[in-house]
Amino acid sequence: MGGKKFTQAPCTTKGNARAQAAILKSAQKQKYCVKLTEQLILVVGSFTWDEAKNDAISQGGRLTGIRSQAEQDILDSALPSVNYSDVWLGGIYRASNGHWVWDDSNVIFSTGNWDTGNFSLISKVYSRWDAYEPNNPGTENCVSAVGWHIYYNATDDAMWNNLPCDWTLPGYLMRLP
Repeated sequence: MGGKKFTQAPCTTKGNARAQAAILKSAQKQKYCVKLTEQLILVVGSFTWDEAKNDAISQGGRLTGIRSQAEQDILDSALPSVNYSDVWLGGIYRASNGHWVWDDSNVIFSTGNWDTGNFSLISKVYSRWDAYEPNNPGTENCVSAVGWHIYYNATDDAMWNNLPCDWTLPGYLMRLP
């Protein structure tokens, strides 16, 4: 459960002076980044889903999803950085068409909701929903990776959960171009 050692470093804003000034004035100035790969960064701080999305953009990246088991494994190894807490992923429920999509790519990875009986996975698209998730359509429209699942349930993966988008989580997954 200890996971791979990752380097923690201050986050950057890719030379965006206005974004840098906004971060220095915000409560999120204590954040730091954990580089997982050349493109994937775990940003540790305090964010709602929208704050995570905007923060990622200010750094030249995007709030993102997990595209493969290999990316899931990398994130799982970094979750001790946030004490195995939930972290935001870039998944959002589009009620207009009943799809769960990755906001940074508009790739549909699931449809419907478990508790309405119309849930299904999309063939050949990676997903790792926890049992009986996603649920509570209309109130829980954003996706998190459940880090505590690894620690308390001794599972290999941080299963996914849908949560209210205005909840504050201690981190998010960002993808750089």
